[in-house]
Amino acid sequence: LAAGLCASFILADGASKSVGAWLIEQAIPETWMPFAAGTIFMIPLLGFLWMLSQIPEPGKIDQSERQERVRMNSADRRRYFMHYAPGLIAIILAYLLITLIRSIRGDFAPEIWRGLGVETTPELFSISEMWIALGIIICSGVFSLYRNNRSALFHSISICILGLGLLPMSLMALDKQWISSFWFMVLIGLGLYLPYVLVHTTLFERIMAVTPDKGNIGYLMYLADSTGYLGYVILMLFKDSLPAQDDTLSFFTKLCWLVGVFGIGFFLLALSYFRTKLRVKH
Repeated sequence: LAAGLCASFILADGASKSVGAWLIEQAIPETWMPFAAGTIFMIPLLGFLWMLSQIPEPGKIDQSERQERVRMNSADRRRYFMHYAPGLIAIILAYLLITLIRSIRGDFAPEIWRGLGVETTPELFSISEMWIALGIIICSGVFSLYRNNRSALFHSISICILGLGLLPMSLMALDKQWISSFWFMVLIGLGLYLPYVLVHTTLFERIMAVTPDKGNIGYLMYLADSTGYLGYVILMLFKDSLPAQDDTLSFFTKLCWLVGVFGIGFFLLALSYFRTKLRVKH
């Protein structure tokens, strides 16, 4: 379920751009395009909301495998964070970098595609994201089969590292003309979404399950998401200092290098910390 929900916002990013571009081609004014697109998506939205309302409460087996999740007051949140601060900070910093470059890839997708010399047709945005969503669903689905929480935690951090490793590998492959511009964007997206989604679906979930402290994943996700989106808002406040449209691709590729290197470093720190922390506890 979590894998499907995360894949949905990957597909939604591409689908919304495709629908918006198609509406513009149908002579819908730019000022009315968001309203028209929202109206189109309203019917499936209501259907999917009904489906979410049918999800059952966690059963006894779920609670025994992942621990019971309880509400956390301010003292509980502070105590939990300080107990695992080095590992959590490393993950949150990596997540911040990933959120920045993921948002730039999404918000400036037309400029990046044009910089790569690709004609931006409406279907292009959806097709590229479909391949990414497929890879994410497969990977997240595999982790849902893990019953050993320690193994799931360590392996998911390793996949996050491998995902970010796709960024420099894709840049080098594009430079050597080993891959097309289309597959470059797909691989970059896959490399970004692998750690982004695994943080949502696996990392924090398994940290909660493998540590004895009571809590819930909502607090950890709040920390990561608020940090990531605050960073992107700050970046957008200084958007006038960003490169001109013609240089968006160059700016994007430089950020990919930085995020790849530093993101891998932060995840390696998190992996080392939790291996040591859990070894001491057990």
